[in-house]
Amino acid sequence: MRKVIVTENVALDGVFEAPETWSGQYQSPDLQAIMFSGMQSTDTMLFGRATFEEFAAFWPDSDMEPFASHMNSIEKFVVSHTLSDAEWGAGNPVPIIRDLASEVQQLKQKEGKNIGVIGSGGLVRSLLDHNLVDELILAVHPVVLGGGKRLLGDQQRRTLELIDSRALESGSIYLAYKPLPVN
Repeated sequence: MRKVIVTENVALDGVFEAPETWSGQYQSPDLQAIMFSGMQSTDTMLFGRATFEEFAAFWPDSDMEPFASHMNSIEKFVVSHTLSDAEWGAGNPVPIIRDLASEVQQLKQKEGKNIGVIGSGGLVRSLLDHNLVDELILAVHPVVLGGGKRLLGDQQRRTLELIDSRALESGSIYLAYKPLPVN
């Protein structure tokens, strides 16, 4: 069965909002290698509406390789109750998921590589609530932002099992967790 793997950049205070404005100085070669390896293990992405709209406006015309080629070539789904249609670039329709639990469970059953999630805090919390996240990967950066959206916000209490950790050249820490099911 395919895994749903969430990968996020977070500050020490749990803020994950707009990492492009604060995490750049921490994107060391060792972190980039880890992220690229993780990216190569996916062939499908799930997005919340807001992250999808930001990415769909940026990646189709991006030359940030090798990430752009990967983002533009993989299968994508957007989870939304408000969108009536979605496109990745001109003429590339993207399916909309409305019934999160059943449709993501069906995706996990299909043949293929892992399913990635980045950004999309509300989606991440909903996936966790439905026990659909198999791995939660965090690049925790040595900065306190003092404000902004926190990744796990008001998430229900849950236990996670540490499956990997590494200190990075930039002073950041790579953490990989397996969320344990909530009954």
